[in-house]
Amino acid sequence: MQVICGWCDHTIGGNGVGPLSHGLCLSCLPTILELSVESIRDMTPSQRNVLPYGFIRLDYNDRVLEYNLAESKLARVDPHRVLGLHFFRDVAPCTNVKALAGWVASTRSRDKIDKTSLRFVFEFTFGRELVLLLLSYDPRTRCTDIVVKSESEEGLLPS
Repeated sequence: MQVICGWCDHTIGGNGVGPLSHGLCLSCLPTILELSVESIRDMTPSQRNVLPYGFIRLDYNDRVLEYNLAESKLARVDPHRVLGLHFFRDVAPCTNVKALAGWVASTRSRDKIDKTSLRFVFEFTFGRELVLLLLSYDPRTRCTDIVVKSESEEGLLPS
């Protein structure tokens, strides 16, 4: 598979064989999100709670430490209800795939700062939503941060 940036068309991953997929290169992310991953990471929980896009922080065992209001509205979930739950199993089982859960586990095992982005379709009980995800891991905090920006201009995708 070859992965190219959907914004600037540069190759950002894959082995160049097989189907084509799209993500977003790290140099284009600040343009799309209007903030860098580092500036989001350095915000307080109160500041992240008013971001116009979702923010989820996972601990080293994939338990939800933080779930902001924008993510709560997107997923139609009370943020307090998901705190402490296992993200990939109990909160968003559709994300328990190699591209997400696999990336988190692999990055954590290397124990170094890393980040990536990809487009993903969240499967909710009420419908599907195309999103841009920015995943980052910081070994100093041992936390994984997930920024979620809706890509669906007209709301939910058809099932």
